Amino acid sequence: MDITDVLFFDIETVGTKDENIIDLLFPVPTRKGAESAPKNYKKEEAILSWIEKDYEKELSKRESATRRGALDIDTAVIRSIGWAVAEEEPVVAIGSEKEVISDFVEAWNNFSLRNQNAVSCGFNSINYDWAVIMRRLSILGLNKWLLSKPNLNRWSGEIDLMNIAWNFGYSAGSIKPMKTLARILSIEVPALDVSGADVADLSDEELVFYNRSDVIVTREIFKKFNGIYL
Repeated sequence: MDITDVLFFDIETVGTKDENIIDLLFPVPTRKGAESAPKNYKKEEAILSWIEKDYEKELSKRESATRRGALDIDTAVIRSIGWAVAEEEPVVAIGSEKEVISDFVEAWNNFSLRNQNAVSCGFNSINYDWAVIMRRLSILGLNKWLLSKPNLNRWSGEIDLMNIAWNFGYSAGSIKPMKTLARILSIEVPALDVSGADVADLSDEELVFYNRSDVIVTREIFKKFNGIYL
């Protein structure tokens, strides 16, 4: 595949702080009544202890779910998007989410409109990156911005390196993170010690470095696969 037809990209996300969405998807639990306690619990003290422990367990599930909000397309909020056309220097958009998305969509539209063979390439980009971008376009009311729709056909559309590497999930082993795959392929990872779990705490400068690193690694994996899988 001709690398000049490819726009490499990667998004970085955090969990939403919108309490309406959080409460909708992860409702605050209510304490159960005594009638819900196991029938073998007879003493009032034991029943009250069970009720409290059950409530704390359900509350912990909610807190755990909200902490993982950056991984869910309905609760993820985009903090940055990095991209690069072919061998060009990566660009990273940061700022307000609307600005970040509009910058990327403009770049994608321009690239797609001037190149009839244009495709995007990411890692888990069909199931996650594009899914989040399109969900956020809908939530933010930016539905008219995406003029060049990505081809999300899993087999013949945009290039999702994770799907390609592990045959769309059908593998003898488990699907591995991008950095692990990069190291298997002897690819240098600039931001080796940073992960998506750190995004919320990164400064803008650190975020740009991390996002740029992921775009570069994505491109290098593409190069390793090109002519074999692609």
